[in-house]
Amino acid sequence: MSSRIFPNNASVTLSSTNHPQEPAQIVFGKIMRKESDSHPTMLNYGSIDMGFYTTSGALPSSYYFQNYNIPYQKDPRILNNQRNIIKRHKVQWIVLNTPMGKTIHQWHGDSLAKGKISDGNLNPGTAKISKLLFKNYKVVSHHTQSFESKNVTYWLLKRKI
Repeated sequence: MSSRIFPNNASVTLSSTNHPQEPAQIVFGKIMRKESDSHPTMLNYGSIDMGFYTTSGALPSSYYFQNYNIPYQKDPRILNNQRNIIKRHKVQWIVLNTPMGKTIHQWHGDSLAKGKISDGNLNPGTAKISKLLFKNYKVVSHHTQSFESKNVTYWLLKRKI
């Protein structure tokens, strides 16, 4: 993250650029606060939070507001609940991530890496949920940055009216 002590944190900036990047959390937080009437509601689909709730001012509105890096087979309630939230378009915003170069429709998860984008982020992929997701939500922003030495694209989706 970027801070007063560590401005322009190199740990999130892509190696392909000479210009320091703001983290996706900061970029998306600004958008969510600007476009939300009061406290935004959000779901961090398929991933651990990583500060998106804090920077947006959103309060979790469901028990399974993020994926806790528990494989689906061990506790299917987590992703089943998240899919239900998307199906019923219960939150205003959804944040999710894919490896750089993959769209939401393309990211099936990596069977060799067991759905991991990086060592600390177990991700179920987004392709299976994409049809349902785009029925109720639209992409308003995306941001690619480094996460644990991997280039990851974060996507911000807003509920359709």
